[in-house]
Amino acid sequence: MKLEESVDIIREKITKSIDKGLSKMGLFPEQEYSSDKLNLDPDLKIERKRMKDILENLQKETGEYSSARNKLLEELTFTLFNRIAGLKVIEANGLQPEVITCRAIHAGRSFGHKLWLEQNPGNKKLPLEGLQEYIRSSFDHLSEKIQLYSAEYLYDFLPDAYDLRDIINEFNNIEYTLWQSDDIMGWLYESYNRKKREIFKDSNEKIEYNWVSVTSQIYTPRWVVEFILNNSLGKLWMEMHPDSSLKNNHDIANVPETPIRKTKSVKDLKVIDPAVGSGNFLLYAFDLFYEMYQEEGKHAEEEIPRLIIENNLYGIDLDDRSVQIARLGLFVKALKKNKNVRIDKMNVVSSDFYLPDYDQVKKLFWDLFKNNETVRLLEDIWEDLKAAYKYGSLIRIEEKIDNVTNKLKRSGQSTLWESNELTFWDEWKENAFKKIIEFLDKYSSDTNGNIKFFKNKTKDSMVFADIISKKYDVAVANPPYTDSGSYGEELKQFITKNYKTTLSFYSNLYAVFLKRCSDLINENGKLGMIHPLTFMYIKSYEDMRKYILNNFHIKLLIELGIGGVFQMPINVDVAMYILEKNNYENNSFFMNLQPYKNQINKKNIFLSSYIDYLNDRKNKHNFVLKQNSFGIIDSHPFIYWISDNFRNKFSKNSLEKYCNIVQGLATANNARFLRGWWEVNKEEISKDYKKDGKKWVPYSKGGPFAKWYGNLWLLVNWENNGQEVKEYVVSKYDYVNNYQWIVKNEEYYFKEGITYSASGSKGISFRYLPQNYIFDVGGSSVFTIGSFNNINYLVAFLNSKFVIYLVKCLNPTVNVQVGDLKRIPFEYPIQKLETIISSLSIKNIEIKKHLCEFSIIEMNYKNNPIIWAKEKYPSQNVNELIKVYFDYENELNTQIYLNEALIDELVFQVYQLTEEDKKMILAKEGIPVGSFPLLDNYDDVNSQFLPEVNDYIKNLEIKHLGNKEKSEIKSKILKMYQENYTLEGICKELYINPISISKIIQEHQVLPQRHCQEIVHDFLFDMVREILEEDKDGIIPLVKFIGEDTLQDLLYRKMTEKGFSHTQVEQLKNILGDRYESYLEKYFFRDLSNRLKVLKHLPSTPFIWHLTSGENQGFEAYISIYKWNKDKLYRLKSVYVEKRESSLKNRLSDLSGNEEELELKYQKEKELIQKQLAEIKDFKKKIDEILMTDYDPKLDDGVGKNIAPLQEKGLLKYEVLKKKELNKYLYADW
Repeated sequence: MKLEESVDIIREKITKSIDKGLSKMGLFPEQEYSSDKLNLDPDLKIERKRMKDILENLQKETGEYSSARNKLLEELTFTLFNRIAGLKVIEANGLQPEVITCRAIHAGRSFGHKLWLEQNPGNKKLPLEGLQEYIRSSFDHLSEKIQLYSAEYLYDFLPDAYDLRDIINEFNNIEYTLWQSDDIMGWLYESYNRKKREIFKDSNEKIEYNWVSVTSQIYTPRWVVEFILNNSLGKLWMEMHPDSSLKNNHDIANVPETPIRKTKSVKDLKVIDPAVGSGNFLLYAFDLFYEMYQEEGKHAEEEIPRLIIENNLYGIDLDDRSVQIARLGLFVKALKKNKNVRIDKMNVVSSDFYLPDYDQVKKLFWDLFKNNETVRLLEDIWEDLKAAYKYGSLIRIEEKIDNVTNKLKRSGQSTLWESNELTFWDEWKENAFKKIIEFLDKYSSDTNGNIKFFKNKTKDSMVFADIISKKYDVAVANPPYTDSGSYGEELKQFITKNYKTTLSFYSNLYAVFLKRCSDLINENGKLGMIHPLTFMYIKSYEDMRKYILNNFHIKLLIELGIGGVFQMPINVDVAMYILEKNNYENNSFFMNLQPYKNQINKKNIFLSSYIDYLNDRKNKHNFVLKQNSFGIIDSHPFIYWISDNFRNKFSKNSLEKYCNIVQGLATANNARFLRGWWEVNKEEISKDYKKDGKKWVPYSKGGPFAKWYGNLWLLVNWENNGQEVKEYVVSKYDYVNNYQWIVKNEEYYFKEGITYSASGSKGISFRYLPQNYIFDVGGSSVFTIGSFNNINYLVAFLNSKFVIYLVKCLNPTVNVQVGDLKRIPFEYPIQKLETIISSLSIKNIEIKKHLCEFSIIEMNYKNNPIIWAKEKYPSQNVNELIKVYFDYENELNTQIYLNEALIDELVFQVYQLTEEDKKMILAKEGIPVGSFPLLDNYDDVNSQFLPEVNDYIKNLEIKHLGNKEKSEIKSKILKMYQENYTLEGICKELYINPISISKIIQEHQVLPQRHCQEIVHDFLFDMVREILEEDKDGIIPLVKFIGEDTLQDLLYRKMTEKGFSHTQVEQLKNILGDRYESYLEKYFFRDLSNRLKVLKHLPSTPFIWHLTSGENQGFEAYISIYKWNKDKLYRLKSVYVEKRESSLKNRLSDLSGNEEELELKYQKEKELIQKQLAEIKDFKKKIDEILMTDYDPKLDDGVGKNIAPLQEKGLLKYEVLKKKELNKYLYADW
């Protein structure tokens, strides 16, 4: 069983057990029962009172009883989970006799339990031989060393013996060797949070403080931790002690030959992790510090563990639970070194504490009130401390004090109180911190009674205040990765106020933590982090890059890329790095592991490359340069791998000078305002909005990778110049007083331009945008301005490998930003090159537009390929007709590939790139297939090619193969083609030019079966649509009854009308792979729905619906959305369903009689009809329920809204809408 599955089982068992225990006390999930009504024993009464005290305080936080109880249940559950897990780790490492691990040799008990019974034989009479009492005794013994196990611990709770046994058994089901790993507690916690994280992700809620930990905690693997700490803490030690043996035990880069840093005692070195989580960084830092103490030799060996934990390691986290794990992990570390260790103080704390209102405490600060500034400052500091449970280590008290005291120093008010060493305000600052900590200490000591809850938590506040008032030698972190778009309102306001000032760190929480770590380290400190690498390139992180370049030396930066780093699969590109506040003139080291996406051996590739760097060996992944080189490129992206010559290309004018690259419309409600072009009346689609003003305007919204032309599937409601959209935007976002914040760049709507798809694993792709289109924020567009207005040239230029490479340099993530395109250097082409490139572009756009005419989802759809081929080539063989089309399509795509290859070469000429730079680009982006070698005898030039392309082809390499080798190549080509490889895919696999590949395919009678099937599907979609259009009411049954042709009958008739012979109809059926009747019944609606799911984040919108009464086919019918309304639903029930029901009843009557005389087949028919009639009864009831609502489908309302009530009632053959989509449309208010 996987670890995460075991954790889920354990968590569930503990939760149920503790829930039962709370209910036994009268603390039920929804309400509390008075203890007077319960017959509780004295011990249970005491425990109830303790739980009730905690509940009352939690209720102040949550606002109501049930939420408070849920939080209490969660905390009690996790505490027990953590306690038992910690014990397992301790005993698995041989640090005490086994308490949890049960063995057959001890009669199924643990060794400790057996020993305890020998010492306390009377306990054998207790339930399960006193298991509960034994566990309590074991906890009490451990509590002398670690508070987590104390009966005084806030969330102390033990289930009854029987539940406890079941829980312990599940812990013992986890593989024993895992408990011996330093990483086990972190793995457990990551698994523990998995379900909660998934639930939150599905909710689509914004992230506030209470969800940051759950959504962002990612366990940092050991090899990452070692790299970061070796090169921060380890490097710092080596700078003081270059002869230290530490370098022999750990891989530390750039160890100096002589000391370059003033020596400090180990005891004075401090490391902080401000997002400590389960403490993985601190656990490894413990090991490094241990070696340092040993080497320094000033302290007894048995004292070192305590000294490390009390003096060297610091951590803060929002999450109480993860801090529990971190503290426990450190304690186990210390125990391994000294079984008798006693630790009085840990500097690892949760910021989840509670403080009184300022009015209750301000009198304690009176002696610090010197003027209005200090009065306001102290109140502000207190309010920040109160908010620490929301923002943790991001609270910046010391900076606020510095700002005020520095201001007051400048104002000349320091004459009131001076000392020899400190000015008045320096001393005031020092005293302010002391006073705050003194008060917190006093407050936690003075509390009593039912405020035990506050007492425990306020002690944490004292440690917290102390931690954030210090400076550190090293800060390390794997911080939360929360993007600003996911900030909740409170978090947004806090980040804006505190981290979006002169320089903005607002874009992501990891950027905020970079700034915070910088503030926490001293003037010679080092900083090591791992987080998404977007900060290296994206325009919105420009301030973060400036801050790094101006305040740090980038010592080491490893671009790890996506996947292969964390145990938990997360779809994010990451980097790890070491920054230092000195050595600014030294070289910086970079490593590029981006090509190894999702590879599980990434760790090994990293280690191999890193060892090569340490040993001064060349490695293709490694780069060294000075960080001031980044200043050449606008906004300073960390592009480290290009040559100086290539870097200088960026000093030219950027594309922004010649083009406006702009985001478009964000409707704020796509379900309401967007439609597939097939969802509306064609007469209502605008062809020239400025003249016709029609409601539905063509709309570009990005979509999958597609170059040159296409993805133009949508329409937007722009009636009355978008009045409804604009009014909706203003009403939805009450903080927006101008719709133009959302309805962006309206002046470019309806203009000719270039649109693009900016996200996806295949990269960015650019397409021609015709006039009369509006474009989406997800389909941002490019428009010419100024002296250069050649759109065709720009489409080709932007689709060139040169530009794609530049874009990936500027932003290697899957989400390219408008700002990235603006920074592309633009070289004005000479006239000759501009003309050739433009003509190639025009040709590619024309070809792609023509190919769209064969696709049922495109707005310029004209004909199915089979119908087209049938009109052009008389043949009785459908396979031949399909082959005619595929050969034609391959010829056209071959032209595109050759044109693209020539465009790439010509763009290189425009920029006068060196051969080395060309190789670098093509090594990254791939050689264009149009420049691949030709095969001899398959190198004829197509007359359709432009003259310049023909000249280009003449210079291509020709492979001369022997007959055997050529035969093998042909076999591979044909096999891959049959396996549905694309033409381009075959070219890349075999490194052969598409000219040769397409000619070989053309001369052989082979077909790609899946693609054939897709064409036949589209053919049937078109036929059925046409049949429904011709039908009077757009309702056609699939089931038989008197007076109506079924859809199957009409389909045969329609194909005959189209000139298909019986033989061709059978051939189509064979390609389909099913009988027509079966396909229409089982798969047609599903396949159509999937075909019309054109964009990932929009629902499927089928224009034909399959209504069904259920699996017994009591009633089945297809309906057309173009004729559907409330009256048709009524007609469906009163005419079609009634006729079917009457027909079945008549047949049932015919079969009635002596059951024994009925043949078996008629008995089965009778049973089926009875089931069908029952189904129909239920079907009619559901229709009546819908008719009694305000269901009134109108075509303009869209498929989603109109189909949702039918899907909710289970009337559809296939569920078109996902659950979230269904709920959205059921409550649609348009």
